[in-house]
Order: sequence, then structure tokens, then C-alpha cells
Amino acid sequence: MSLLFFSLLCFLYSTLSQSNDPSELLIWSCKSNGVNTNYYDPAVITFYAQTTTEIIIRSTLDPSAWVKTTPGSYALDSLRLGKSLSYTAKGGYVIPSGWTGPMSANMWNSCGQTDSFVTAPYWSCNNGNGLHLVSNYCGWSTNLPTPGGISIFIKRQLDVMVPIWRCYSNGVNIPLTTPENLNAIGSQASAITIYTTKNPAEFVKTSSPTSYAIKSLTQGISLSYTTSGGYATTSDWVGSSYQTPSSMMWNSCGQSYGTLKVPYWSCNNGNGLHLTEQTCSWTSSGNTPNGGITVAVTPSKPAPYRLVRIWSCSPGTPNAADFNLDTIKGLANYAKGITIMSRANSEEYVTTKSSTSYALASLKQGKSLSFTTTGGYAIVDDWIGSKVTQIWNSCGTPSDFTTTPYWSCNNGNGLHLTATSCGWTSSTSTPGGIGVYIHLDAGFSAAIQGTTLSLLGQDNAFAHPTTVTAQPESGLSRTIIGVSVGAGAFVIFIVVVVIVVLVVKKKAAIDENKDYLIYQ
Repeated sequence: MSLLFFSLLCFLYSTLSQSNDPSELLIWSCKSNGVNTNYYDPAVITFYAQTTTEIIIRSTLDPSAWVKTTPGSYALDSLRLGKSLSYTAKGGYVIPSGWTGPMSANMWNSCGQTDSFVTAPYWSCNNGNGLHLVSNYCGWSTNLPTPGGISIFIKRQLDVMVPIWRCYSNGVNIPLTTPENLNAIGSQASAITIYTTKNPAEFVKTSSPTSYAIKSLTQGISLSYTTSGGYATTSDWVGSSYQTPSSMMWNSCGQSYGTLKVPYWSCNNGNGLHLTEQTCSWTSSGNTPNGGITVAVTPSKPAPYRLVRIWSCSPGTPNAADFNLDTIKGLANYAKGITIMSRANSEEYVTTKSSTSYALASLKQGKSLSFTTTGGYAIVDDWIGSKVTQIWNSCGTPSDFTTTPYWSCNNGNGLHLTATSCGWTSSTSTPGGIGVYIHLDAGFSAAIQGTTLSLLGQDNAFAHPTTVTAQPESGLSRTIIGVSVGAGAFVIFIVVVVIVVLVVKKKAAIDENKDYLIYQ
């Protein structure tokens, strides 16, 4: 019997694994006309685009309906500028040779002008039988919306450096991004490298993703200073034999003038790195190396994670947390983000932009997500999503998260999740209810409140999450579970979980009773 269950489990795992390409990163999708979702801040999309090698557009429910870019396609350059894929970087119409696939005949256009990618990813203007992915259309033609919608994916080169600043000689330098993009770039960075442009063997590089310099980048601060105004931590850098961080990276005076204005200033260190408005050298008095010096960022790899529900409400039933407050605070210390979403409609949602969001800091203290840890009001810019205009507040004080997860005080058209409210406005209850979810690594396991909690279910390499059921505390407990069970029962449970996931993937929809959500 055990062998039978094991064989069945292997078969189901194989089927599930083959249905998704882990190297694909979902960046945009539409479910029907007018229901569109951007999965990343526009600045993050253009940042990722710098290392993108392929763009894929595919029907969510019909894998045979797809197109993808050819090597060197004009569309890659358009995405790198954050522009529509239906126009060239210079504003020209579609170049048909830039696409291949069964639906490539649907790609031509002959009118219109480029827009931002997040607003209008593709517009086959003057082509009624062409692809229309705009604010009010979601189909391979204008005649009929595509059942289940259409998704856009990218494939990226990982561990590839993206330049953000370069100097060519003393006093001749150029920023390769804008200050407004630095927060998004820093939040997605795994490393910063400074190197001689024509000789990358001459370099210094941050030693870990938690380096002070990456935090400084996120805030647009010169990389030679910490976010609190302190001097460089040389142990946070490694380098080649000539570029020795202990002697080249230290400073003991000065202040930040901004990442893109003065990337690095070893103030009071004549033998240190000087990348300023006037200097482009590994030392203050040295010559500029041939080709100059480049500052580059390595994007982090998209980490698979799951959404785990921690609170929910439904019209006609008591609003309730899925865990006690101490456990929620403990889980928050491992969370990468927060999503608030309608349980019956995944297109109604907001999600935090990064792990440094004020909302996550508030959750770690067990407080409402509508206030900062110091009692300030919601920072709307920390969120993205279709309901982002409905989360502002301008009065009130924080309560415990389990009592009042979100209160858009003084905003009648805003999100109200309280003991008595369950809606995106104060006067209406959302059909099917609303859930609050945290993002946990797919292989999450940690000791919290003296109990080892582990995430059950099929681990996967999706760039976007699978929402796992938060079940009642009985039998096998919840999604997060710390109960030992017999081997036979465990195998049966895993088989059931995988079968349910496969069914949900087939439907490409939410089972609102179990809070499953598959991003395809």
C-alpha cells in the first residue's frame, strides 16, 4: 500500500512539475477585459528587463496559444525602457521578425503610439484580429476576450550585473538610471560591484545581500556611508588583489551626496576609491583606468514563496485570525511581504513592494497594518495592486493586528478589516470575504513559541506564490503545522494536497472555501 501511494505521489509530482517553467518570471496578466495585474513596480520591471533574454506571451488556459521574442528582438529594448511591446524603442511599429510562435500573425499594427508597459503592454492598433493587452481589452483579438486571460513572462540571465553609473575620466560620468528607481533596484539587489570597465578583474564587491551598501543604495545614499550617516563598513566588501577593501574603501569624514552623484568617496583616504563628480579613480591622486569605472548591481534571483493566510473575514461569519498574536509576530519575522486580497477574486488585492515595508515592521510588533510602528498613517507608496487607492487613512491609532488588521480611518471608500467590518469600503462587505496573507519561503521551517512550524505542500519554483489553506486547528492542524503524524497518514495527506493543487491549476481559479490561489 505504501509503495502504491509513493508511486502515485511521484506521478502527480512529475505532472505538476512539467506544467510550469521555473525560469519564467510572471510580470503581467489579465483575466478578462479591464481586469489587469502588474506583479512588480514599474521600476523593478525595467530593472529586470536589463538582463531579460526572452519575453513570452501566453494564454493562461491554453498553452498552445503563445508567442515569444526572437533573439535580439526590438521588444526587448522596448521593455528595458518600460514601454509597450507593440512599438520599437524609437516609436516605430511592430517588427514582425521580432516574434515567433503560433500566434505571431496576430502581432502586427499600423497606427497609434507607444505607452508605458504597465498601462498597455501590447496594442495591435488598426488590427482587429491582433493582440490587445490594454486597459479595456484582454484578448488575441478585439472580437472576443481570451478565456482565462493572457499572461506575460520574462526569462532572465541570473547573476548578471546591471550598470547603474559609469565614469569615463575625471569629471566625465553618467548615471545609467534615475534616483526614483533606486529604491526598487536596491530592494531587488543581491550584490553591488564596482569594477574597471575594461578589466572586470579589478573590482570590489559587497560580501553579502545584507551589506550596509545595499541598504544605502535603496535610500539613494552614497555607497561610502551607512543609512544612519556612519562611515563605510570595509568588512562588507571583498575585492581583487589590488583592490583591497581594508585599505581602499575606508573613510573618516564627509557625507552622502547621493548614489548617482557621488557613488563612493573615501574621504580622508588619499589611497582610497574616489568616484565623485570630479574624480574617476581607484585613488584620489591616481589616473583614470582605461575605459573608466562602473558601478553595477546584480539582481536577486526570484525566490519561490507561498502565501499563508493569517487572518480572514467573510460576510455573516466572525472575523478571525488563523493564529494567535504571538505566533503571527513570530511568523512575521520570517515573512518577505504581505498581501491583502479578496478571497473570491484575486484581482482585488494590494501587496507590499518589498521586505522593508512599514506594514511588515508593524506586523512584527503585532499591530494594525494601517499604521507605522511610530503611530503614523499608512505609507501608500509601500503598496502596489489594484486596490492601492483604497488604503489611505488620516486618523486613528494602531490596535492589535488580530483585532483590527486594517482601518482606513477617515476614508469611507477605504479598506476596513475590523471586528465588525469586512470590505474594501466602510459601507459594503466584500462577497466571499477578504484574507490577509504573508509571504513565506516555499521551504519554510522555524521554531516559533517553542514549536517547530513547517510549511507543508508541494514546494515549487514558481516566481509567484501558491496560496495554501489555513485549515482549522485539529487533526493535521493548519497550513503551518508542528504535529507529528503517522507515516501512512502523512503520505495520504500529501497525495490529497497535490491532487487539490492539480485540480486548482486546471481550473486556474480560486477555490474560495479553501483559499487556494495559483499564479500561472
